Amino acid sequence: MMGRVREKLLRWVGIDIGSKVQTDKAKRLKAISNGDSELREWLGPTIDLVEVRDSARLISKRIKDQDEENTRLSLEIESKMSKITELERMRDDLEGKREELIRSSGDLSTLPEGCLRHELALDSVLQHLPQLSTRLGRPDGDGPVVLPVRTCNSPAKMESFNLEKWDWRIHTFAAPKSERYELRYSEDRIGFAEFAGICRLVAVDGVGGSSHGRHLAQRICETALEGKDRIKDRLHLALKTYGGELSCLSNGAMDESKMAFWKDKKNEQGSACVLAIVDVDIESGTVGGWQMGDTVVFAEVMSSGGSKSWMAFPDIGAGEFDCQPEQLNSLNPEGVAGLVRFSLENATGRVVVCTDGMADYMLKKGVEKVVFGMLEYDDPKELTDLLRLDGIADDDLSMIMLSPIVKVNV
Repeated sequence: MMGRVREKLLRWVGIDIGSKVQTDKAKRLKAISNGDSELREWLGPTIDLVEVRDSARLISKRIKDQDEENTRLSLEIESKMSKITELERMRDDLEGKREELIRSSGDLSTLPEGCLRHELALDSVLQHLPQLSTRLGRPDGDGPVVLPVRTCNSPAKMESFNLEKWDWRIHTFAAPKSERYELRYSEDRIGFAEFAGICRLVAVDGVGGSSHGRHLAQRICETALEGKDRIKDRLHLALKTYGGELSCLSNGAMDESKMAFWKDKKNEQGSACVLAIVDVDIESGTVGGWQMGDTVVFAEVMSSGGSKSWMAFPDIGAGEFDCQPEQLNSLNPEGVAGLVRFSLENATGRVVVCTDGMADYMLKKGVEKVVFGMLEYDDPKELTDLLRLDGIADDDLSMIMLSPIVKVNV
């Protein structure tokens, strides 16, 4: 029995069991039994035990080496299992994105352009394939202009447009909140359109925290520029339609996560915005329109003595902006009745309409200084960075201005 144990142990530590005994003690014991078979038989187990005991160092080293190898293999297995788990997660993520793209592509091709699900599908496609932004944008054409365009991935934009009927020009500036990076994520929308006798300017600010505020801002801005008359009726219908589309969204049907649950809860609170709609009659020098919330209209007026100054509507000072201004909400289309009508006489025609972050900065620094100082910059991103350094709010920034084209006689 002891001989078999000896053989297994010695073989395990790598000693040739057919070789001669190497240890001094084992050699002396064998020498004692040399020539005496009976004594050798008696001493055999003892010799085996001595050989095993003397091999303890080799056995300990073998055990240590084996433990280290086991540890290495365990770590290797753990690393490979972690990689397998990560690859499985990536596979599931890619599969989810593939399914989302298939669904979004289907919505883009089948749903009416401009409806909420169509807009969300466009967002989804551009999120995964931003290189398609140019191809998926609406073609330029005549009619109302709404900015930033839904597919714009620029960090900031300054644009100018000449009016068709008058020798006047529209200047626009838009930059997203720093965390949004791309203009298409801005919750502000500005725009303009020419009607018989007037130029209409619009600025809409989707309320942060409400559901899909930037999509409502897009819808309201487009609606305000679609026609000259019956503006409250148009906005009422737009809010009612949008509210119906919002209530039909069911995030939980596609994703049972907690995030989807809270998205559904958010949708139940509706989508909200604030806005200003300004009609400028260049020939008569009158400025009028509708306003709600903290979107501000600045109009240059001329006194009877011929001096010029900027008036703000509503009459608000720097730092006085309400964190919860009155809003239009898709849950309450009747809220359009709260739009405040305003009219300014003796206007020169120079008008600036902007959302709260830009308005607050202009009230602090001066309208003339800010607006016409901005026009001196060619790089809108550089301008945005300078405005941030100068203390403008880290918010979506939007401004649209109507001004005469300055002609220089040479």
